[in-house]
Amino acid sequence: MVASRQLWIAGESVGAADGTTFPVENPYSGEVVAHVARAGADDAHRAVDAATAALGDWAATSGNARANVLHRAYRLVSKYREELARLLVDEGGKIVAEAAKEVRTGGAFIRLAAEEARRLGGELLPAPDAAQRIVVAHRPVGVVAAFTPANAPVNVFGRKAACALGAGCTVVVKPPEETPLSTLLLVELLAEAGVPSGAVNVVVGDAPAIAGVLTTHPAVRLVTFTGSAHRGRQLMARAAEAGTPVILELGGVAPFVVFEDADLDAAVAGLVAAKFRMSGQICASPQRVIVQRGAADGFRDKLLRRVATLRFGDPDDPANDYGPLYHERILKGVEALVNDAVSKGATLLCGGTRGEGLLYPPTVITGVTPDMEVRREEAFGPILTLEEFGDEAEAVTLANDTDYGLGAYVFTADGSRGWRVAEAVQAGVVGVNEAFPVTIEGPFGGVKGSGFGREGGRYGIEEFLVTKQITFRI
Repeated sequence: MVASRQLWIAGESVGAADGTTFPVENPYSGEVVAHVARAGADDAHRAVDAATAALGDWAATSGNARANVLHRAYRLVSKYREELARLLVDEGGKIVAEAAKEVRTGGAFIRLAAEEARRLGGELLPAPDAAQRIVVAHRPVGVVAAFTPANAPVNVFGRKAACALGAGCTVVVKPPEETPLSTLLLVELLAEAGVPSGAVNVVVGDAPAIAGVLTTHPAVRLVTFTGSAHRGRQLMARAAEAGTPVILELGGVAPFVVFEDADLDAAVAGLVAAKFRMSGQICASPQRVIVQRGAADGFRDKLLRRVATLRFGDPDDPANDYGPLYHERILKGVEALVNDAVSKGATLLCGGTRGEGLLYPPTVITGVTPDMEVRREEAFGPILTLEEFGDEAEAVTLANDTDYGLGAYVFTADGSRGWRVAEAVQAGVVGVNEAFPVTIEGPFGGVKGSGFGREGGRYGIEEFLVTKQITFRI
């Protein structure tokens, strides 16, 4: 039976103002798994009004009380982990293991928000006058509009919505049309945990109409967005007209630098694990593999042997390493990058031809040049390119030869060189002999065209706070 889901506004499951719905399809089978109420501008206004009405009481709630609510939410997410994971498989095409991992990570962010909510404090500064006392206080920024991505809706819900709630903000979440079901279940669990009516709301449907309201409404005091660079810049331009600050995480073209002295087996294993999970649909996953010439042949051979063992297909088959891309437009984007590279002289070492439905094989490309799109733009799919370098300086130059700067990876046995290159590479997150450098506790975000602002740890909570100076005369 196909499910029917509504929006979540002011603590209630409600239909769209105009009564319309849209289908959510399983990206592997193509079957409709749910019909969801299709929100428009009127619904977005209702959601902002609800968040505004709830703000005063929630912001005035003690950090300890907010923490207790979020701890209950974490326990409920753990209780319903199988239901949430099932939704990620059905709506996003994730393999079962990756879906379960994302639910754990999203829950961990909710737990982190609970822990950090207890620690929000201030500071007493030395005053120039003995009769003064200067207090620095941190207060919630206000109503937050949170745009979450289709590739990791549960994870990023935790990073954005839960952390904003922990800071004392209220939230309107706009999940993607492809994967709204997990978000709608999450918000029900938060309500069951005690998040008050209106403190968190979900609207999904007519994306331009919703974004037009959430980026310009005078009650919205912060917009946080994870997604493509093109859409992020559009949102930023709209928010700028209203003077609303933004947090942007816009992906990247992450370099993976391998020196001759590196453990090549470990580098290949880390590269394949990091790149091909979730079908390569991870914003910080490696894309440009840059190998020192003395190791290039050996590394390439090891990589191709490992890639040849990968299996992709039905996400419910535990033997598969990854499933389909989540939408036709993502697949077309991947195909366009590969076709552009080949037309300009690049060589396919493997893959390069779409499979059945939305499946795409692991693809490795060599002979890339700066004029190729795959060298400059995020693939967001199972594609790797291979380049060579001579010395450390050239490696850094090649790694930084991109408009983006989200993730980067360095493999070397020389600890000093690892430090130098990690510091020189222009990226927000760097892994040295580590293919999974992003952690819940650390700051995640990019530089250059990858955006600004940070998510994770206390740094993520701080993004939802404003700093206020209060001076007393005694």
